[in-house]
Amino acid sequence: MKTKLKILFGLDQLNVGGKEKRVLSLLENLDSKNYENFVINFGSKNDQLYDLYKENSKKIIICNRKFKWDITIFFKLGRLIKIYKPDLIISFDWMSA
Repeated sequence: MKTKLKILFGLDQLNVGGKEKRVLSLLENLDSKNYENFVINFGSKNDQLYDLYKENSKKIIICNRKFKWDITIFFKLGRLIKIYKPDLIISFDWMSA
């Protein structure tokens, strides 16, 4: 039995912008039979493209920051990586990198 490749995408927000639209296009075109997509969002559920991301990924994980340079987010990300065990992690901006 072929296992799915788990991909974890990291984005600072899910609003309308260049990188957000590129990630959404990538998610729409990845075959769900071969890929299991997870999105980590450092924004909120109120972001403009949240519903479209929800349709095209297995799960959207919201990591709320208390302030812009909150270093506790690293511990949260470490726990999430241990839970979901992704094969590949892709970040599209400086905060998620």
